[in-house]
Amino acid sequence: MNRWSFRILKVLTMALKVLSLLLCIDSIRGALWGIDLVFLRLDTAIFDSTVHGADLAWSHRQMLRFLSGPIGGTFAGFWFCAWATLQFGRRREITGNLYALAGCWALILLASVGHPGFLALRVSLFTPHGLFSAVFLAGLALLRILIALTTPRTGVSGPGLWWLKRRSRSIWVTWLLAAFAMAMMVGLATMFFGDSFVFADYNVNLVQTYFGAVEPSETSIALKQVLFYWVGAAIIAHYVVMVPVALGAFAAGMRWSYLTIGVSMALWFTIDSLVSTWFGASFNVWQINLPAITLTLIPVVVMMRKHP
Repeated sequence: MNRWSFRILKVLTMALKVLSLLLCIDSIRGALWGIDLVFLRLDTAIFDSTVHGADLAWSHRQMLRFLSGPIGGTFAGFWFCAWATLQFGRRREITGNLYALAGCWALILLASVGHPGFLALRVSLFTPHGLFSAVFLAGLALLRILIALTTPRTGVSGPGLWWLKRRSRSIWVTWLLAAFAMAMMVGLATMFFGDSFVFADYNVNLVQTYFGAVEPSETSIALKQVLFYWVGAAIIAHYVVMVPVALGAFAAGMRWSYLTIGVSMALWFTIDSLVSTWFGASFNVWQINLPAITLTLIPVVVMMRKHP
């Protein structure tokens, strides 16, 4: 039985790694071309939830194409981090990912009932990409069970009770966690307070870029609310999946964690900034992207130099 458990564990881990890489590629293609060529036409759920199949104006479609960059780029970084955790992580990082992702999506779903973006999220859960994401989470839960059955709990390397021990909390770990917390608060604000004073300058630039002097219609406002909802949910998921890596491998000085966080952030930044600039929304780069990646990569670069 134990031998078969190890075989199943190996096959399941490989399947989840392949699935996470496919979903990462899918997200990149969705960001760059607006169509997820592997699994899902991303804009279908958004269109159906806002205008119910009606034709959108050119300005609406341009805004949708621009915001596909942040959505697809962020999910690309998310899925890369999920793959790297399965490839290099220990039981604690995998367990942390499972709990963090399950808690994250449960809270998003509960808090989103009645929000205009909830319909788009609900529709997306029944698209191929959404179903494969659910399969990944279920597979991660099964993987955690198999790890518990096949791996002894004694002799686990690294700092014990890594979410409580302060001896492993260098200033750079604290900095990184604070940057993650700030980003997740921005994600929550984007989901539920996208029209508030917090995003006043951002919204002014957005309206000027895609609508000029024309007052945005109700359809435009509804579409923006749904898109902001998706962007915020993607931001939260991306940073949540990096938290167990920061608390575990990053705090323990493991080099794979520096590369995982660095590449995940660089993947998001490159795709998001490229699409934003291409569709005339360069304000997104200097208002959002540059501050976020700077705050995150400073501790990563410092730790890489300390632990080459």
